[in-house]
This record gives sequence, structure tokens and C-alpha cells, in this order.
Amino acid sequence: MLKALAILLVIAAQNQSASEVPAGIRFKPAEAELNDYARGMLEVAFGAKGKRFGEQALYGDVVMCGPLLWKRVQATGLVTTPAKGRTIFTMTGPDGKPAALEGRRFFQNDVGEFQKALDSFVPAGSYSVRFPSQVELKYYWSIIPYDVDAPIFTVEGEGRRFLIDFHGSDHAFLIEDVSSVRAKP
Repeated sequence: MLKALAILLVIAAQNQSASEVPAGIRFKPAEAELNDYARGMLEVAFGAKGKRFGEQALYGDVVMCGPLLWKRVQATGLVTTPAKGRTIFTMTGPDGKPAALEGRRFFQNDVGEFQKALDSFVPAGSYSVRFPSQVELKYYWSIIPYDVDAPIFTVEGEGRRFLIDFHGSDHAFLIEDVSSVRAKP
């Protein structure tokens, strides 16, 4: 009986964030250990002495930049390497028609430019790490063609909100600026 209760508590802890997922979004919770690792990495990176997006441990072989963030990154003029292929996100617009939104993939050899661009508008400060809100998850679900595979977190502070999807791994898979994403009135 005690063993069964312990197993149920572990399952409940793994699915704690899954209970906050809006209906209709396919969500795969991460194992508690991976979820804790990713959260801890973000808490260090965005802590008082952290390097924010300059933290090398965040990046693996490739990281995608979501369309809202890509607009901001492009505006810095700090990304000069040519893109290796196109990264297109398809979202259904308010008129019900699909809209193609451009993002960007960064590989190990050009992620440094991405980091510098992010550092230019992500100041040092006080940040918190949390599970994405339902509105943030709905937006993210609207631009991706795959299931949400945790760990996934929102880093919030200094007037900015960044959704960081690890997509079942220990490195950031996709980063998106969700600062302007709001619930419809």
C-alpha cells in the first residue's frame, strides 16, 4: 500500500504542470529529474549572477528562434551569418486563414550571434521561472506542428516573458518571446 502511494505521488508530481494545460493541446510531461534539471539551469542562468541567454549550457546542437523573438533579434542587426534553410511557423490568423511566420534556426557555429542579440535587449535583473500560462501555451500550440514535450518554462522579468521549450531534452529546443501574447478580451 505504501509503495503504491509513493508511485502515485511521483506521478502526481510529474503531472503537476500538465493539469494546467488547456484542453486540446497534446502535452507530454517530462520525468521529474529532467524537469528539475531544466528549471535549475534556467534559475541559474537568470539568477542574480547568471549570464541569461549567454549561458552555454542552455544550447545543444541547434536551437530555434520563434517568430516573435526573431523579429526582435533581426532588428538588432547583430545576426550576420546567413540562415541555413528556412524556418517557417504556420499560424491560423484571425480571419481563419493560415499565415506563414518566419523564425530562425541557430547551430553551434552561429549561436554566439543569437546570444549577443538577445543580450542587447534582455537586461540583467530579477527573473522568475514558471510553467507557461494557458494563454502562452495556446499561442505556442498555434505555431508548432508537433506535441508539446516538456520540460517547457516561461522566464519572466524586467518586462519580458520568454517561453523556452526543451522538447524532452536537456537543452533549449525553441525560444520564443511571449511578452506581447495576451488573452483575447
